[in-house]
Amino acid sequence: MPSRGLSLLAAVSVVGQALGAGGLYLVMAAVVPAFRELPIPGWLELHRSLDRSIGRFMPWIAVVTLFAGVACQGFPQPPAERLLRGLAVACVVAAAVVTARVNIPINQIVSAQAGNRHGLADDELVRLRERWIAGHRARTLLAFSGLVLFVAAIA
Repeated sequence: MPSRGLSLLAAVSVVGQALGAGGLYLVMAAVVPAFRELPIPGWLELHRSLDRSIGRFMPWIAVVTLFAGVACQGFPQPPAERLLRGLAVACVVAAAVVTARVNIPINQIVSAQAGNRHGLADDELVRLRERWIAGHRARTLLAFSGLVLFVAAIA
């Protein structure tokens, strides 16, 4: 039977990863199609607005999830559970790397472009949007993989 500390941290990691993966999925399923349908000025404004809103809480969810997952590794547990949690933590880290290397730089460009019609050409912005979507798809898949692994560790 796992200790209370491990049980609590495992629950935090599952709930945190579920919130993060669910949020990313909602963006992928509902917001990305809207991004593609909007004309460039509308997409820039919506993207900038969503980035400001989501940026207030999503990083904290990821940080808490990461710390809970790493802290679980300090408790005695069967090797299979330790491996699953370790792989889940790797998914959280990989998703954060994709976010930092792909999505955040594009978010910064989008923020600078919104309202600035003398910036990048529309075809360049469309390529940036598609790159952002590809990065978002990757981090969503990583987040769901991490969720499955965190859940498998407690199953």
